[in-house]
Parts: sequence; structure tokens; C-alpha cells
Amino acid sequence: MQSIDECINELYKKKIWFNFRNKERKIQALKLIAELGNPYTIPSIFRFIFSLNNKISNQTAQTIHILMSQVKQSQWTQLCHSFHNIEISKEQFAYLSYFPESYAIDLLGIASLNWNGYIRQKAIYKLQETNSPQKIPYIMLRLGDWVPQVRKTAE
Repeated sequence: MQSIDECINELYKKKIWFNFRNKERKIQALKLIAELGNPYTIPSIFRFIFSLNNKISNQTAQTIHILMSQVKQSQWTQLCHSFHNIEISKEQFAYLSYFPESYAIDLLGIASLNWNGYIRQKAIYKLQETNSPQKIPYIMLRLGDWVPQVRKTAE
């Protein structure tokens, strides 16, 4: 694997029975994405947060955290649009808080940019429970939310 596209293709490959290297190849792909990728890669990998394999799930959270640390101030508005359609169900949402706090803040922050107002509002509630300044950009973006309840929660 030498490119982001090859890494993403590796993540989406179907599991081959009795191939014990599948997990390791996916973890290596995620590590390479963390090294070579950018924040716009996140929508392609976010679903692996919900992997039943803890090592893949944790590596995905770490990769997303690394990619989010690269975000420049001028990119936030465009990232809102990129992250808007990431699928997060109400059931999956609860899982986002189980990661270490610095990872969870990024995951909840991404959830706060979701198309679903219910998910955005719950994400803001969870972000406000933390003391980390890492949450500030996400909350500030929601101060301009088009749904009054979400906007009020961000205040």
C-alpha cells in the first residue's frame, strides 16, 4: 500500500476466512492514512470506529485524532460540509464516548457536524461535559446552527 486510495481499498476489502492477516493489514492501512492523509479522508474511514474489532476501532479513532490535529482555521467551514453526511445512528452515538477523551472529543465534534439535528445536539451536550479547549471549534460552529434547539444548546 503506497497511496491513500490503496489504504482505503484495503479497509473495505471483505474478510477472507482463515486469513489472520486481515486485521493487521487494516491496522497498517489506518496507520498509513494517519501519516499520509488529511482531514478530508475522515468520511472514508469513520465507519471503522464502529468495528467489532477493538484494535481496528481504536486505530481508527487514533487516525482520526491525528488527521483532525492538522485542521487549519480556514478549513473548518469546508470540513462541516465534508462531515455532514457521515452516518451515525443514535445507537452508535453512545459508543463515541468510550474512547480516550482526546479521541472522543474529535469523534463527538464530528458528530456535532452531522446532518441529523438530534445527533448534533447530543454531541454538543457531551462536548460541554469536557474541560478541554479542543471542543471550542465544534461548539462555535454550532452557534450558527439552523436548528434553534441545537444553537441554544451550543450557547
